[in-house]
Amino acid sequence: MNESSGRARRPTIADVARRAGVSTVTVTRVFDRSARVSPERERRVREAVEELGYFGNGAASSLVSGRFSTVGVIASDTLSFGYAKSLAGIEDAAREARMAVLISVAEGVEPDLVRSTVALVLGQSPAGVIVLDYDEIGSAVLAALPAYVPVVAVSPATGPRVDRPYVAIDEYTGGRMAARHLLDLGHRTIHLVAPPNYGVETRTRGVRDEVQEAGAEIGSVVRAREWSSGAGREAMDELLAGSTSPVTAVFCGNDEIALGVYQSLRAHGLRIPEDVSVVGFDDNPVADFSYPRLTTVDQDFMLVGRHAFGLLERCIAAFEEEEAEVPAAAAIVPELRVRDSTAPPRPGSTPPRSG
Repeated sequence: MNESSGRARRPTIADVARRAGVSTVTVTRVFDRSARVSPERERRVREAVEELGYFGNGAASSLVSGRFSTVGVIASDTLSFGYAKSLAGIEDAAREARMAVLISVAEGVEPDLVRSTVALVLGQSPAGVIVLDYDEIGSAVLAALPAYVPVVAVSPATGPRVDRPYVAIDEYTGGRMAARHLLDLGHRTIHLVAPPNYGVETRTRGVRDEVQEAGAEIGSVVRAREWSSGAGREAMDELLAGSTSPVTAVFCGNDEIALGVYQSLRAHGLRIPEDVSVVGFDDNPVADFSYPRLTTVDQDFMLVGRHAFGLLERCIAAFEEEEAEVPAAAAIVPELRVRDSTAPPRPGSTPPRSG
């Protein structure tokens, strides 16, 4: 640990050797699985590695130059819209900075899986790491990263579950925007097809607060089992079957869920937006090509990725300067995209209900 700054220092092979009471040659032999190391010395080396959080030396070029030209990115998913666009933004910004990006997919929250992911990334000695903390796996990885590594989380606006700098879209404000739009159209009851339960679900909380402060009502609330159109249809079927009030406006946890809500409404003889207004979240490209075109909250994931890389650059500089203050957080406010799926409730009419 640096005595002047109090910041944790990245351990070296020499630190491992001192902790284990052996030479650096012995440590190298353990890593190389050499038969010339006694079981007792190997045990001490492996214990020292575990205690120090040592993950290897990385590329030879980094060792020679003293500069690190790679950043690590850890996520549980690289294909879903939000993950993929965030990764694209990180890669764009890294390319401009002439740095490479090492992407690793974390497969679960079990300690062995988390540690193997962390070891794989840190074994390449990246300059820093960005974690897409969009789910439980991201949170588990974030908590496992040692303090000597500059780390930035991409998290909900409430911040990550551990004390790390982070970039977020202000989902809470986005939820309020969506609710305000429906209220301004004249809807007095808003029903929710909420996203899967994970941590503090800020977008739904934003809808609730806006509706309640306006003196309007939250109707039925059904949580989709996953971020998919199939789960959205199932949830909307359940909502229509159990609602005790007419359904004229529905807020959906994301755009794919909203497309499943479309399917359910049509199967029950309800028109969009004549009978029911629908709002999504994310501004997935499918929103602009759905019929009718979906009103949604635009989360600029590309911008989030670029901001995350920029924040990581500042964190890396702060670690190198030792005395510099590590930046804390940055939040991005989303935008409402009004399209064709929302309209005022029809005066004096009650939408048909399923039997």
